[in-house]
Amino acid sequence: MNKASRYMAIYLPPAKIFDLSSNNPIVIKASRKYPKLIPSFKIPPKRTLGCILSPQQIAYFPGGESRFIDYLQKRLNYPKKAIRYNIEGTVEIAFSVERNGSLANFKILKGIGYDCEQELIGILKKSPKWRPGIAAGRPVITQESVSVQFSLTDN
Repeated sequence: MNKASRYMAIYLPPAKIFDLSSNNPIVIKASRKYPKLIPSFKIPPKRTLGCILSPQQIAYFPGGESRFIDYLQKRLNYPKKAIRYNIEGTVEIAFSVERNGSLANFKILKGIGYDCEQELIGILKKSPKWRPGIAAGRPVITQESVSVQFSLTDN
C-alpha cells in the first residue's frame, strides 16, 4: 500500500460522543406571538469528533446530570428572533471537555437557526469547570454533546 512513498496514511475509527440528554432532551418553552407557519429547514448530517483515548470515566458536570439540566433550564432563554418567526426544534451541540475541565471546540450537530444555537453555546461557555474524563489514571480530553428542544406554546 505504501508503494515506496515516504508518507503513510493511518485511519482510526471515530470516537463515540457521549450525549448527556439524548433520551430526554431539555425542553425550553415560550409563548407563541403569531400563528404557526410551517418553516422548512435543512438539518446538517451528524459529524463525529475524534478522541485520543477511550475514557474509563467520562467527564461530568459538577453535581451530575440533574444539576446540569437545572443549570441550563435556569439560564437558557428562548431567543426573541426565534419567537418572532415561530421557530421550534431541537438543537444539538457537541463540545470537548479539556483536561482541566474547561469546555472548548463547540460544534453544531443539529441546528434550527434564529440564534438558538448561539444561546446554548453562550450558556455552555459560561458553565463552571467540569470533572474531566479519566483514562489510565490521567485526565483526558473527551467529547460530549447536549440536546435542547425549543418549543413554543399556544397561549
